[in-house]
Amino acid sequence: MVRTILLTIIFCIIPLISSLSHASTFTAFGPETFIRKTGKPVVETVSFTVKNPDTTYTLCIYNGGTSSEYKREYKRVSSAVVTLNGSTVFDTNDFNRRVSVLKKQVNVSTSNELQVEIRGSPGSALTVVLEGTDETLPDITITSPEDDVLLNTPSTIVTGNASDSISWIKSVTVNGTSTGLTGETYTSDIQLTEGQNTITAMATDAAGN
Repeated sequence: MVRTILLTIIFCIIPLISSLSHASTFTAFGPETFIRKTGKPVVETVSFTVKNPDTTYTLCIYNGGTSSEYKREYKRVSSAVVTLNGSTVFDTNDFNRRVSVLKKQVNVSTSNELQVEIRGSPGSALTVVLEGTDETLPDITITSPEDDVLLNTPSTIVTGNASDSISWIKSVTVNGTSTGLTGETYTSDIQLTEGQNTITAMATDAAGN
């Protein structure tokens, strides 16, 4: 007796349902903590890249670190200068020990240079995070097996591609089972049952889309 299996391929991308009051965001850089050491203030430089500079980015400063108001990691900075790609984003007038968080939209390039000079007392610190906005759904395809193919095997290897134009792919599932990515290619071994089978592939990006 020949066991006949019909595969029906469904391409499915399920976005995270987000609040209408804010867009989906992802961390493009950081968190990176800068600590004021003893001696003369110095300029610390960090380089980083982003995948797609053509979206909205916000530079966030967490004065005293990223812990809560009542349990800070470090003393708050009273004076500092933060520049991005040669442009001052925050200067000494923006900082004091009552300020906990600073945020400002910034322009970025594919390659970027962040500079931080803390002029406050030794032991004080701040943490920098660059948040990006990603409202675009990721792309996902199934390249093998073909739709409506007939098989007589108890399982099959599903392969396909998943990509995101702004952030990156955080996870891929095939029929509800998580599978890894190699570059933009995923592979999953699924079990089949006699009759019609459906393959559903889902991708989620770093912003939760």
